[in-house]
Amino acid sequence: MRVMQQEGGVAPLNPCGGFTWGSVMDFSVNINTPVPCSGQPNPGNTLSTLPSVCASNSFTLSLQNNTLGTGVTYQWETSPDGSTWTPAGPPGSTWTTTQSTATWYRCVVTCAGNGNNASTPIQVLMNPASACICIPTYTYGIGSGDLISEVEIFGTTLLNNSGTATSPNISYTYYTGLPNYTASLVAGGTYTIEVTIGSFTNQNIAVWIDFNENGTFETPSERVGFFGPINTAFGSATFPLTLPCNPAPGVKRMRVRDVYATTPNTIDPCLNYGYGETEDYDVTILPPPPCPAPGNFLVSASTGSSASFWEHRLYGDRLEHRVGSCGLHPRHGHDRAGDPDPDGDHRWPDPGQLLRSLPAGRLRWQRHEQLGGSDHLQHLQRPLR
Repeated sequence: MRVMQQEGGVAPLNPCGGFTWGSVMDFSVNINTPVPCSGQPNPGNTLSTLPSVCASNSFTLSLQNNTLGTGVTYQWETSPDGSTWTPAGPPGSTWTTTQSTATWYRCVVTCAGNGNNASTPIQVLMNPASACICIPTYTYGIGSGDLISEVEIFGTTLLNNSGTATSPNISYTYYTGLPNYTASLVAGGTYTIEVTIGSFTNQNIAVWIDFNENGTFETPSERVGFFGPINTAFGSATFPLTLPCNPAPGVKRMRVRDVYATTPNTIDPCLNYGYGETEDYDVTILPPPPCPAPGNFLVSASTGSSASFWEHRLYGDRLEHRVGSCGLHPRHGHDRAGDPDPDGDHRWPDPGQLLRSLPAGRLRWQRHEQLGGSDHLQHLQRPLR
């Protein structure tokens, strides 16, 4: 066997070629004929490179004892409870994998003609979500004025003025523990966030909320808003944060990320960028309140196959009707003058609105209201007469 080292050589090296600088060493090795395995395997304990992981972490499983010889096969198995096992993994003595829930692992080792034996199982646990959230990095950070100086969500307690100082050059901060570092947000609601930047322009913003609490800001499903560029020094931008209808209530991590000269809807919550700053906050997601009961129905212009269906329901100084599930856009509307809604504010104090009629002999009425930031949906079907 020859081992060659050569300065400035181009792989693959010529084992017999000449060179100016380097060395060559030769060794004698014995190639043995494979020997069949014998006896019942004793794989010992199942080993893992990590005792607990995040969903994005890979880890390697192995066995305490080797089983020598030919005729050896390996079958990895997984279990949610340590008693019910399912075959999984590659047919080898090691397995590199990931997991999203705590899982038990073992490997059944078989020696042909001599039986099999399972390794002692190991459970790999899941880290808490707070330990799995990535820490975003920047090459240059905030040193040139590429920073977030203030974040506010209107109508909530979250208002954090972190200032415009560029030293020390800290480009990531998790703000927690004070009332102005948090907000309560109703599922399905739309809120307005204002982000103010530092002295350097062309800043772009993206916002995520970890709704499923898995420690990952998933894009696009957990990205709730983005905006850019902001091209005024120390300028501010307001844009909507739109929440889905059905996240589980509770405290979630929100990330506000600023990146210089990057299209806002392409910003990644974890990747390294050149200039910018990231701020994390905790927000509490609240369930929407229950819908009020529908009432005050009127039917007009009824024919054999269709009808105009109206509802009178006035809340304070506005009446809102929306068609569809939480977050969909209105289908029909009138403004204060009774004309079609040209300004898109969907505020109609007129006492009623035709929503939808179906030609197949049944009328489907859907009311979708927004009250105090909460969305509501109700349905009613009546036969046409």
